[in-house]
Amino acid sequence: MATPKFTRLLAAELAALIAILLHALLSHDWCCGSLGAGLLAGVAAYVLDWLFEALVEPKHPMPTRATIMIITGLLGGLLFHLTPNEAFQMAFRTPAPQGITGLTYRLHYAGGPGDAAMWMQFSADHSTVEKLIAQGGFTEDPDQLQMCLDTLPDRDFKACIFGGINSKERDEAVIVPSFNLRQFEYGTNIEHVVVLWDTGTNEVWVLYTYG
Repeated sequence: MATPKFTRLLAAELAALIAILLHALLSHDWCCGSLGAGLLAGVAAYVLDWLFEALVEPKHPMPTRATIMIITGLLGGLLFHLTPNEAFQMAFRTPAPQGITGLTYRLHYAGGPGDAAMWMQFSADHSTVEKLIAQGGFTEDPDQLQMCLDTLPDRDFKACIFGGINSKERDEAVIVPSFNLRQFEYGTNIEHVVVLWDTGTNEVWVLYTYG
């Protein structure tokens, strides 16, 4: 007996959901990567389910369908896994050097087709940060930083530095306005990176936007 199409479609949708959630949790990516993982897993689950029934014709297809759904969902989520080093390369276009510690990141959808924003934090010694800034082609913007410092407390300092992108991680970051801070930027037609470095604590905050 042939499987109703809606049953196979439901299995594909559940596989896609598994892939999206797994990818988002492992990669801290609640953006386009999760959608790609879900689409791949859903299509694969649908095709594999159809092939298995057409070629093998199991008497009890539901356990097999559940197995196909789970395996394709897990593989889809893992295949698109965004590692910390890959996230770092998105922002700095170079692998994370050994001097980087405490690296955290989260990628978000930023409102338009393909638009993404990633908030990143880490610690590094002076030589490591200076090398990253020099190699990445960043330029320092002391005027922007001074303007943001001068408008305190009437203006949100973090929003002034990093712009109006909504980010829970940015809002929760503990950044103390001081003269130890240095601000750097890098931008192209589709990418923009803002780096704020506290030379006193060696903490670095980064906002990467794409699109």
